Amino acid sequence: SVTLEKLRITGGLLSNDFGAGIVSLGAGLTMTNCTVSENQGSNVQGAGIYSDSALQMTGCQISDNACISGDEALAGGIFAGGPTTLTDCQITGNETSGEGGGLVVGADATSLAGQTTVSGNKAAGGGGILVASGASLTVAPTCRVTHNIATELYGGIANRGTVTLQGSSPATIVVNNCPDNCLDVPGCT
Repeated sequence: SVTLEKLRITGGLLSNDFGAGIVSLGAGLTMTNCTVSENQGSNVQGAGIYSDSALQMTGCQISDNACISGDEALAGGIFAGGPTTLTDCQITGNETSGEGGGLVVGADATSLAGQTTVSGNKAAGGGGILVASGASLTVAPTCRVTHNIATELYGGIANRGTVTLQGSSPATIVVNNCPDNCLDVPGCT
């Protein structure tokens, strides 16, 4: 496995592949207080980070990454294809012409914990988050998915798998997304 601390990864450019900023294939990746920003791709999955294995992130910022063209464009910020935990992370200002502006939960289980925020991201569908079929997402009551934009449908979370919004007031977790907050997410209005 690989551990990154207090590192800034920026300015990556890529076409027709995975991860313009970081690619983690087959090995676990742990990141603490890192920034992954302003990476760009054409026909890319995971402009900021692409991971097909365990990913643990704490206190990281994933911002202003973009995959803006191509039939395979997916996940402006993070593509999580393995067990993933994001704690106290900020996923902001990422964009894709496909689905999952901030985060795509492509497989396995992902947890948002602490004060993680997914905000200001943009995609055709699932402006904030896309959860693929067979995948699952759990969101702690202290996290927020807010002010994301979908040019078509489901500004906050587009769910094709399983999503659990924890706490006694799940409707306060996913709010103020455009044109709507969720697709098939229990407790989301």
